[in-house]
Amino acid sequence: MERTAVSIPDGTYVDCNAYVWSVRVSDGVSTMTFDLTLDGVACGTYTSFGTTWANKVWTKIGTTSPIRVSGDTHTLKIRITTSRNDYAGTAFGLDDFSVMPVYSCSTT
Repeated sequence: MERTAVSIPDGTYVDCNAYVWSVRVSDGVSTMTFDLTLDGVACGTYTSFGTTWANKVWTKIGTTSPIRVSGDTHTLKIRITTSRNDYAGTAFGLDDFSVMPVYSCSTT
């Protein structure tokens, strides 16, 4: 899933975050990995292990230190993969994607 044409001024430092959860009801042992990127730069990764409906929780993924963007238009993307390349019995949730400016670097 991706969001294109995200407008952020060149040189701005940002934090990017999202909340995720996943459930594997088919085997309970496979993993599901969420990779969040901004313009191809990693913001955060989370891997869940055999989660069931009973212990499903929202997990925040994102930057641990600000990322400096280049250019004025950007793409925020989340990639979801499973350890067995099998999505049968899989459920997941994505919420509260954010790209927040932390500070701007003057170019003049």
